[in-house]
Amino acid sequence: MINIEYNILIVEDEFISLEYLKDILINIGFKDILYAKNAQDAIKIVEENDIDLIFMDININGSIDGIDCAKIINKIKVIPIIYTTAYADSATMKDTDNTNIYGYIIKPFTIQEVKVTLNIAMKFLEKIKKN
Repeated sequence: MINIEYNILIVEDEFISLEYLKDILINIGFKDILYAKNAQDAIKIVEENDIDLIFMDININGSIDGIDCAKIINKIKVIPIIYTTAYADSATMKDTDNTNIYGYIIKPFTIQEVKVTLNIAMKFLEKIKKN
């Protein structure tokens, strides 16, 4: 069972992708969903809010990509990250190894893929919060 009490941040610069993922999360029952279009906004949101989970697009606008943004965020606060990307090559996936990765969703993704990945991430998050 997914805990819908969590605060979620979506870092996505494509409007359609952002709205699609946001709609999926709202339909699951999440209410506290914040979003950022670039790394600078994402970092500011993390500094000013209690974020439990991040959906991070790897290729976001600006000089800092999603992977480097995740590394910066994890220096501020260790937050589980589910990457969303159109790139499934092994080099890109390997670059995410040094981040707090809890999942990886390839675009275009389905509602079911988001639910399954989110469910697995939430189980890990619940275990961590209990300890």
